[in-house]
Amino acid sequence: MLNILYCFDNNYNKQAATAISSLADNCDEKVNIFIIHENPSSFEKYRKKLLQKEFIYSIKIKKFVNDNYDFPNLKSAHVSLATYYRIFIQNYIPKNIEFLTYIDADVVCLNNPIKSIYKTINQMKLKNYNIAGRTEGNQEISKDYFSNLGYKGSKYFNAGIVVINYQQWLNQKTQDDLIKIMKDKYNQIIYWDQDVLNCYFNGEYLDLDENLNFKLQLENNDIKNRERIKDEVIFLHYSGNGKPWNYDSVTKLNSYYYQDAYNKFFNFKFHTDIKLTKHDIKNLVNLFVFKKNPNSISLKLFIKNLIILIKKLLKYNFNK
Repeated sequence: MLNILYCFDNNYNKQAATAISSLADNCDEKVNIFIIHENPSSFEKYRKKLLQKEFIYSIKIKKFVNDNYDFPNLKSAHVSLATYYRIFIQNYIPKNIEFLTYIDADVVCLNNPIKSIYKTINQMKLKNYNIAGRTEGNQEISKDYFSNLGYKGSKYFNAGIVVINYQQWLNQKTQDDLIKIMKDKYNQIIYWDQDVLNCYFNGEYLDLDENLNFKLQLENNDIKNRERIKDEVIFLHYSGNGKPWNYDSVTKLNSYYYQDAYNKFFNFKFHTDIKLTKHDIKNLVNLFVFKKNPNSISLKLFIKNLIILIKKLLKYNFNK
């Protein structure tokens, strides 16, 4: 039975529930789900609903305990502390598990992953690799970045989906080394735990099939690309800042895959996240409580975008 890991916090509860639901809907055998979370009780209602899925055997949630580590590059970042949770998997995952597949919460499953993951595990055993990931860069195209990071490997993997030989992770005391790298390279780390993991494995990994971690640009409207996604892509990864639930992206063509999965689980057509800055909130309070004129460009822009979004949602049809 495959063992799948997700790591996220309260801000990603709906996205993670959507991701896990899409996984279950495409499997043809049962899987174990492990979750490391900042506040497990906040996900409980989603957990109960997900357990009704035919191919989810169990969902075990563990609360992440922060031992006051200073995690690199989190100030003003679009990611949270949760990105570092998987460094500490040995504290939360049972020791008898052989292989573990980690999946980001912004990944939607579109086709059956079971055979492809088992194939990856068998290749890892055959070629003696302890991790598999999709190559995202190499020394030739990322020379300056590699140099700044002090990275000696010839290639660099995206950590949004990785398959881990968990027994070797434990045997080689990987967690201790990852924590040391995180401390030693604190000022050089840009891409969070992905940098840490790459510095540890140093280019020694199995190249993951691109269909197991397909990076999608929201603006890519190529018809052939859409046909390939539908027929071949297993895990669709909305990596980077642009997310399909952002209010300025929800009606973009390629947000369809996430919005469709969200609709199937929540029975609600759209998931959109409209955030106000502290400055916007202050202006709203001044306007509605103290009757002051906010005279704020940012507030006006927010209201304008909100109106545009509502109009789009009223006329937009994702069922294409």
